[in-house]
Amino acid sequence: MARSAGAPSTVLIDEFDFSGRTNQLSIDFTNNLGEVTAFSDDGSEYVEGLFGVQASLNGFFDGAASNFDAEMWTILGDGQDHAVGLYPGNSATSGSIGYELQGASVLSQERPAEVAGAILLNASFQNSGTVIRSTVLDNQAVTTTGTVSGSNQNIGSTASGERFVAIIRVVAWNASSLTVNIQESTDDGSGDAYVDIAGFSEVFSGLGTARLQTTSATEAWKRISLSTFSGTSATVFVAVGKDHGVS
Repeated sequence: MARSAGAPSTVLIDEFDFSGRTNQLSIDFTNNLGEVTAFSDDGSEYVEGLFGVQASLNGFFDGAASNFDAEMWTILGDGQDHAVGLYPGNSATSGSIGYELQGASVLSQERPAEVAGAILLNASFQNSGTVIRSTVLDNQAVTTTGTVSGSNQNIGSTASGERFVAIIRVVAWNASSLTVNIQESTDDGSGDAYVDIAGFSEVFSGLGTARLQTTSATEAWKRISLSTFSGTSATVFVAVGKDHGVS
């Protein structure tokens, strides 16, 4: 069994990649066990409820405009759900595995400073809803319309009632607009042509994040296609997976 070093790892909060400002991450899954012990039972009895997820990050304070401190301050107490993507031991390139929190709210932030040390910025998040164990379809700069090279992967089919999810991030922008589509095929297009998955199309006019989902059945092979693009370049990150426990 392969072992993995912690570096490199990738930390994404919405459309921002903070891997260059963080040096520790943790994802904590807690099972909600409700006690249902009755008088006549021989011992304690429990039933499983819905599990909870918290994530924590340790990093380095960066006070420059639009950098780590500014963005973390913006989301503090904003009442919004945030897309937190954590990819332990990899650079979140095509085929990498990670975890995507669908509704993360800031639980705490701290900024400790010592005379003989760097100023830090540490944060924790509480997730609402489910989590996907995600596979990165691709994470690369694009410059034109058409299929994103190397993004075709056999992710596995999902049955009707299971929830298939795509997280789309535009993390670098030198363009005016683009449209990202997720497509499917049973055999990587060799006999069954790729077609757009219904509802899996998103228009961007700048940096941003979108979460798309369906409980309709999907085919095994997925890929990224750009139906419109205007500009010089943009970096598109797409991760997909199935919501845990949703069927």
